[in-house]
Amino acid sequence: MYLKNQYGQFYQYSKGFGKWVEDLEEATLFTPEEARGTHYHKFNSNQNIEVI
Repeated sequence: MYLKNQYGQFYQYSKGFGKWVEDLEEATLFTPEEARGTHYHKFNSNQNIEVI
């Protein structure tokens, strides 16, 4: 599963750092538990984040 923000960007997380990228191929593939866990809740308080 991937995290997608309101601007159509995807979340990439590696070695303790995260960023939003334009290309889905660069995004991090999360397990369902990861996608709905820490990363999702970290952002969803102030952004419209989708789990896809």
